[in-house]
Order: sequence, then C-alpha cells, then structure tokens
Amino acid sequence: MGFVWNLQPTSGKVLVGHSGIYRITVTYTGTPASSYRPHPSKDSLEKAHIALTAIYQLQKEIEARKVPYYDCPSLEVTSLHSGKAFNTFSTVSTFSIDRRMVPGELMPLVKQRLEKCWMP
Repeated sequence: MGFVWNLQPTSGKVLVGHSGIYRITVTYTGTPASSYRPHPSKDSLEKAHIALTAIYQLQKEIEARKVPYYDCPSLEVTSLHSGKAFNTFSTVSTFSIDRRMVPGELMPLVKQRLEKCWMP
C-alpha cells in the first residue's frame, strides 16, 4: 500500500481517501436569430440554463452528504461561455464541470447521474 501527498488547499484538514475526479465540458447549440423578437424555439443559452438549474440542484444534494474523514463530495460549475453580441441569440453555449468524488462513489454512477441533468 502506498501513500500520496496531495497539496490541495484543505483548510488545515487532513483528507483521507479520494475516489477520483470527473471533469466534462458540455456544449449546446441553437438556431441563429436576431433578438428583435422572441426566439422561435430555444437558443443555446436557454438550453444551458435548464441544464445548469438541474446541476445546481444536484450540487445541493451532493454537498449535503457528509463522509467521514473527507467532509463531502463536490460538484462545481467552473466556467460558462455564451453569446457574441447584444442583438442576437446565443448559438453556442459551453460550460465546464469539476466533480470530486469521495471513497465509495463509483465513476459510472457519477457520470450517469450528471448526464441526466443535460440529457433528460
């Protein structure tokens, strides 16, 4: 059995165990349209907003789970890029996620649960 020192900031806590990191970038596309009238369907930013709302709800559930010696798993949206101009709807919206897992969590289940947020 080996040991690893990870120099991540932990507020002075010793964290024992780690089960991995799942990072992903999600991109939505939409139909180009001028903003002088309502969009005919959903632009990419609205699609991203719907997914992000589900992700932030999942974040609350995940961070409510306390794990001995580790505090809790985490789910963070770390970036969002969308739109190019004031007078057009966004045709491409991209956001990034950083999901830190704790002992007992399995990558396939973490991925499956997150994917439900943007592929309902």
